[in-house]
Amino acid sequence: MFLKKNYKSLLFPLMVIGIAVFDQVFMHFALEFTALKILFVSIIHSFVVLRTNYVYTTDIYIYLSALKLAREQNFVVKPILSQIQCNFLFFTSFISFFILTHVNELGELGNILLGVLIGSFCVLFLNSLNEVFRNYTNKADLRRVKVPASLQQRRYVISLSQLGTKAVPLCVNTVKLLGATLGLSELGVPMLTGGPNNIGPITAFVVNKKYADNDMTCPIRTRLDITAEHAYYVNQENVKDGNMSENPTGKRMFSLTTPKQLLELGVGSFDK
Repeated sequence: MFLKKNYKSLLFPLMVIGIAVFDQVFMHFALEFTALKILFVSIIHSFVVLRTNYVYTTDIYIYLSALKLAREQNFVVKPILSQIQCNFLFFTSFISFFILTHVNELGELGNILLGVLIGSFCVLFLNSLNEVFRNYTNKADLRRVKVPASLQQRRYVISLSQLGTKAVPLCVNTVKLLGATLGLSELGVPMLTGGPNNIGPITAFVVNKKYADNDMTCPIRTRLDITAEHAYYVNQENVKDGNMSENPTGKRMFSLTTPKQLLELGVGSFDK
């Protein structure tokens, strides 16, 4: 019980040690820079995590807590995931995507990670959609919450507090829903249908628009196509500026599917 209530405070010394080790052992930063970073983190930690009793006993804090409690007690739709489960799925999908796009020849593990990635995005999408409905259908009447005497003459504080209590969670969960939708359309579905090299419709529209004046012989459909067009574009700009006599990057005549094809065009970043 003690660890559950005070785990954030107990993590503070570990965070300080982690910053010191990372800066001094791996990054070799100056000791003064590390000390300033630890001081900054300590101040933020004291304000955000270790709130003082003064903050807990202020009228505005008590009023905001009452608004939050009234909102939580009037949800109609039940949640799908807890905050911890949601964070776990997010980091799982992020790690899966990173491994899939940066590690070659995963074999059967690649199919497992792809399934985990798609499943995580689907669950996050449904959870975000559920959270939007929960906030939209919440029946809390925040005007019934008793306003402290010190705030009764400050109508703008009351109005902003009530608006923030209802509107902010709705906006935050709407952003999460948009993010989960983009994740499915730009990462999940493309990787499921075409592998890690494929790109989503929005990415395809943006890059094809960006390099429309690049004399492309065929549309951009893969991540390797983006790399090739970017290299050609940069070298072409150098030719126009007089930094090169001719463009060393060959023209892309078809959609690229392997790093070897990219290397054949003169883009040596994939040379292994």
